[in-house]
Amino acid sequence: MKKFLLPLVLCVLSVSCKSNPTSNQNNKTISSPSINNPSVNRPSINSPFADTEISLRVKEALLGDNSLSPSNRLASVTTKNGVVIISGTIFSANQMEQIIKKAQSVSGVKRVDNQMDLSN
Repeated sequence: MKKFLLPLVLCVLSVSCKSNPTSNQNNKTISSPSINNPSVNRPSINSPFADTEISLRVKEALLGDNSLSPSNRLASVTTKNGVVIISGTIFSANQMEQIIKKAQSVSGVKRVDNQMDLSN
């Protein structure tokens, strides 16, 4: 019995090690789409998916901008038909202008609707 157990265990381990859950049947790696991957087919500009992607890109641009104060990077961003709506309380007019310019620089943005409040 012991003579058959070791080869059986090795066989099972060999098969389980060869299977890869991130590969398909043709042994090609399956990759998930990325926001920053230009080769991924994008939804049409008027779809809700495009609006969501635009909002994510604007938010990513704001969060990555170290010239903005941390609290100002947390402005609310939504998009409807390519129009980015930014709201929240911002603590300087200069920072508000930077947020607007940053949003306008994102691909797919038709215009920016500034609904931010300037705090005293």
